[in-house]
Amino acid sequence: MKNTILSFLVLASTALTSFAQTTLQAGDIAFVAMQSGETGQISKDRFAFILLKDINANTQINFTDNAVINPQPVKFCINEGTSRWTSTSAMTAGTIVSISEDSITSGGSVNGGLSFSQSGDQILAYQTSGADTLMLAGVSNTGWETTCGSACGGANNNKTCLPSPLVNGVNAIGFPTIKKNAYFNLTNPFGSPAEILAAINNPANWTQDDVLQVWPSWNVTVVTSIEELIGTRKFMFFPTVSSGNFTLVNNSGSSYEFTVQNVLGQIQFSGVAPVGKKEFSFDGLSNGFYFVSSKNKEGNSGIIRFQISK
Repeated sequence: MKNTILSFLVLASTALTSFAQTTLQAGDIAFVAMQSGETGQISKDRFAFILLKDINANTQINFTDNAVINPQPVKFCINEGTSRWTSTSAMTAGTIVSISEDSITSGGSVNGGLSFSQSGDQILAYQTSGADTLMLAGVSNTGWETTCGSACGGANNNKTCLPSPLVNGVNAIGFPTIKKNAYFNLTNPFGSPAEILAAINNPANWTQDDVLQVWPSWNVTVVTSIEELIGTRKFMFFPTVSSGNFTLVNNSGSSYEFTVQNVLGQIQFSGVAPVGKKEFSFDGLSNGFYFVSSKNKEGNSGIIRFQISK
């Protein structure tokens, strides 16, 4: 009987662990689009966000356009909307989810909905843990107030402060010029979560307009592990830091096509790596991080990060 009870407890514990939601922190997701419609035209409000961390099934993220009246501990007004998104399966970093006001989502399920003011609004993403509110990301098409309003309603509906630990340009984005619609306009960036996050939370990488926009088909590659950075061991690129000269070694038995891209996904160089060793000089590249993306005819591929430091 004792062994049976022990086995049951182990199985129950395993089941609970398997279905436990992923606890996120600021910067583990980021907004990539916000739509509040077009003057004189009926349209659905919607928004999209990207995962910058792998998550388990049943992970929940809350979204609200309520204003903040206390930054820490976080306290929201309750006169606007709140919705809760739940992942119905495990999802990987780089996945983009689109949610509209009538609860239609491109991944997972959602309860409740948001309706944005065409005079300006914001979206804040968070999780809850007991009495704690864990802020994850924010987007505002009216920018962010330096201090929180003391009352709900009125102008405080259209603009608010950033609750802790969100920081504009780091894990949240606000636009100095009010436009009804905006989207992240880099369609194929790839890099580490921190590099992708920095690109997304830079207003220069967004397109804004007062008319309805067609969102791009984003294809974001988030490099989250050493294995991804190294790629296949048969394709090596070193050193990891150089003023411009690098060595590429191809021991695979067939040539590799490769490209060098910056953290915004812009191709800086493309070529073919023959079998054996080859020296490359990238003296023309400015200081910063870059990625070598490689693929051979057998379909083997990999991504390697390196840095130019002069």
